[in-house]
Amino acid sequence: MKIDFVRSGGFAGIRLAGSFDTQQLLPEQSSILDKLITDSGFFSLPEDIQQTAPGPDRFEFQISISTGQQSHSIRVNDAVMPDRLRPLVEYLTTLAMSSKKG
Repeated sequence: MKIDFVRSGGFAGIRLAGSFDTQQLLPEQSSILDKLITDSGFFSLPEDIQQTAPGPDRFEFQISISTGQQSHSIRVNDAVMPDRLRPLVEYLTTLAMSSKKG
C-alpha cells in the first residue's frame, strides 16, 4: 500500500509531507496503518471535506492511499474532520515528522 500525506496551513504555514510504502515500514507500523485505515472508513469518505466558512490557522490535510485494488484521495481541514479519521491523521503526522528527522 502506498500513502501520500500532506499537512499545510496552521499558524506558521509550515508544510509537512510524507510518502510511505507499507512494504518499507516496520511490520508494526504497517499493521497500525491497516487498522486505522479500516477504522476510519477511508475509502468511503468524500474526496473533499471542507468547512464552508474560512477559518484562520486551520490545518488542511491531503491524503492519498493506493492499494492493489483501490485508490482514493481526500482533502479535509481540522475543523470538520470526522472523529473516525482523526487517529489516522495523527499517526500519519507522527510518521511524517519522524521521517523528516531521519
